[in-house]
Order: sequence, then C-alpha cells, then structure tokens
Amino acid sequence: MADDALTAGQLADWERRFGELTEPERELLTAAGPSSTIDGQRRYVLRMFMNPMRCPACLRLVPARQALGHAIHHKVPGDRFTCPHCRRELERVVPFIGSESWRLKYPLGPATDEELAAAAAQATGEGN
Repeated sequence: MADDALTAGQLADWERRFGELTEPERELLTAAGPSSTIDGQRRYVLRMFMNPMRCPACLRLVPARQALGHAIHHKVPGDRFTCPHCRRELERVVPFIGSESWRLKYPLGPATDEELAAAAAQATGEGN
C-alpha cells in the first residue's frame, strides 16, 4: 500500500482547519510507512475522527475529535461526544452503506428557559 503521511504544508492546513494537534497526533500523521501497518491504521482512525459531520440539533459541522473534548489517543470506552455549539450529547452512526453521521443520544425535548433565552438573544444579534 502507498504511504499516506502528511507533508509539513498539509499538516499546517490540518491544524488551521481542526485546531492544534497534540504531539502524538502530529507524529502519527507525519510518520512514513504504509497504511497496512498498525500506525497506518491509527492514522486512518485519526483522520476519520477529524472528518466533520453535521450536528442534528444545531446543524453545525462538528468533527468527532472536537466533540470528544480531548485528544483521540486518550479516548476510553464510555467517553461522551458533545456538540461544542449546542451542548447536546451525540452518538456516532456508522451505516452499512453511506457515510457516518451524528445522531442525538437523547431525543430533542422541550428546551430549557436558558436555552430558549440564548437562542432568542442569538437570533436578535444580542448574544455572543
């Protein structure tokens, strides 16, 4: 298989788009070697976690790495994915055919008074 390591320019572009990478992530993405090796498989998983998907609640693009809240190499079972924009808890859905996406872990219920006030302020331009 072909080497799929990133060049310095590609790495800078990734950091601009996805935020600061940790040193282990940087090393993994720039390491030379075929994707058939264990590091190549880790590189593939890291790239999948950096792929942004739309949050079903606020419709903003959210990469799994950002929703996780910490580096991928620190992920443990039981970690929660949370949209950083609307703070809804998300689940990754990987269909048999098609691309992966987010779904809400809990269905949308009535919004709290604070959420309604924040949404109204944001709609009128008073928020953030």
